[in-house]
Amino acid sequence: RRRGPEKAPLARVRIVGMTPGPGVRSLTHDPAIVGTGRVAAVRPYPQPARVVVAPVRVARGIQNKVLEAMAMAKPVVVTPAIATSLAARRGVEIEVASEAKDFATKVVELFEIPRANRMGALARVRALSDYGWTASLQLLDELLGGDAPAPAFRTASTIDARFPLTAECHYDER
Repeated sequence: RRRGPEKAPLARVRIVGMTPGPGVRSLTHDPAIVGTGRVAAVRPYPQPARVVVAPVRVARGIQNKVLEAMAMAKPVVVTPAIATSLAARRGVEIEVASEAKDFATKVVELFEIPRANRMGALARVRALSDYGWTASLQLLDELLGGDAPAPAFRTASTIDARFPLTAECHYDER
């Protein structure tokens, strides 16, 4: 249900998901709500968004769509199920909500541009430091025993700053 349009009368919602249920489909009669259904690529959808919401109730492991949004410096509101798989600090790098009313409150609060920009910037730093190529390769090296010196890799952020977690990784031979 759409509640409280007086708090954000110009807000538009884009619901991106493979198989929207009847509840989601029933919302799309409202011109401010668009349901996409299955999309070829998710990345273009968070780009213009002021806030990204991931109300996933059952989450197994890290949700790449959340990391993508964080890497794009977008403030993200997630469920506790997603938050538990992230090292991100609640209220600083991500917001966490359980109920629809809490999600709405957090999203409206993040319409405050300075706060959203600050959280988005911190979310990006977290995504790159914990989940970027450098961190992932360091972890892989540790898991493999770490005997050989790790090869020098250019981080994804130096290749394509817009989509740092999906960029190509280049090996730098020395």
